[in-house]
Amino acid sequence: MNPVKIKTKSKGATSIRRYIPIVFAIGVRVVLTFVAFSSVREWEAKTIKNKFEHDAEHLILGVQQGLESSLHALRSIRGFYEGSYNVERGEFRAFASPLS
Repeated sequence: MNPVKIKTKSKGATSIRRYIPIVFAIGVRVVLTFVAFSSVREWEAKTIKNKFEHDAEHLILGVQQGLESSLHALRSIRGFYEGSYNVERGEFRAFASPLS
């Protein structure tokens, strides 16, 4: 006589099913970690960009003010020469020394 074999759930399928919640939890944590990483990276990039733009504007204003000051001095010297027939060294020194 042949014994009758009754099919039961295999141990392999049962052991795999018990790991599904663990794998799911790990997957959720990986996704949340990636979302947090992306958010922080974007926030840091915006912060760096804003600081750069602020510093650049500050430097540009300094350069513009320096150029305007130099142009004002040159225009004053031109006006001094145009308004005088003959300019002596001492006169020029007395006029130009406050401009620097």
